[in-house]
Amino acid sequence: MNYPAYIAHMEALTGRRLPALYHRLAADGMLDWGTGAPDWYKTTYPRLLAHPPLLLIGNDFEIPAADQLPPEIDDDLCFTLKPAYRHRFIAFGQSGAGDAYAFAYLDDAAAEPCIACIYHDDNSRLLAADLHDFIYIMLLQANRTWGDENADDATYRAKLYAQLESHRPYLKPAHYDNLHAIYARDFIPIHYGRGGAYAVYRQTTDDEEAQLIATYAPFARRGETFDPFEA
Repeated sequence: MNYPAYIAHMEALTGRRLPALYHRLAADGMLDWGTGAPDWYKTTYPRLLAHPPLLLIGNDFEIPAADQLPPEIDDDLCFTLKPAYRHRFIAFGQSGAGDAYAFAYLDDAAAEPCIACIYHDDNSRLLAADLHDFIYIMLLQANRTWGDENADDATYRAKLYAQLESHRPYLKPAHYDNLHAIYARDFIPIHYGRGGAYAVYRQTTDDEEAQLIATYAPFARRGETFDPFEA
């Protein structure tokens, strides 16, 4: 099953319309990570870097093959949804730990679903008002790079810019301009852990990132947690 077929299947199954932007991404091949290829990181990943598909670089976000996504959130996580949440989530990605990024149809009056992360071992969390803003936030957070002071900033910056250009047709102009300016910055070490035990090399601080999200992707419910599963 490819992603256009997955979209048609999920819309028929749930009776809900997936965002127009998601339809565009699928039609343009932006949801195809080549998942399942042998030695993916050595063989497929380098090829994808020329025109990165959706959110390939810099986040704990993965797009599996369409037939590997759960047909309904509660069918795949070994939990049962509360009645109020049933048929309200459609997965479109996952974390490395197997948590689901999902379109969340929590407000029937909203023009588009918001975005949530459905955790299998913790309360779930609202992330963005819509897919446009979610992509901006993830591209903003992709400026984080792990390593020591000898990390190859130029190589990572080139990956960020390649991803930004492949995503440009799907970004709001203000989002593109803001990210383009941020990616030009130097990487600075931000220390975390007890006694600053480790450093993340970034182009924004935590406080600036929060302010940018509030400015460019405002969502009053961002960070709100909820438990959609039966005890």
